[in-house]
Amino acid sequence: MDIIAAISTGANPTAIGIVRVSGEGCFALCDKVFRPGSGKAFSVAESRKMIYGEMLDKNGRVID
Repeated sequence: MDIIAAISTGANPTAIGIVRVSGEGCFALCDKVFRPGSGKAFSVAESRKMIYGEMLDKNGRVID
């Protein structure tokens, strides 16, 4: 199964964006571009749960 990432936030501007991910290896991929607020790696997160955090650029800097 391919990795799929899709914006789930509505069309109106919001303070928090939601991106839904699925597919084999998607959690490991998210570890490279997302830092959960809990400090735990995304790859150990429970499936079907919303996780608050920050998006990162290729150098690990917060972009949003």
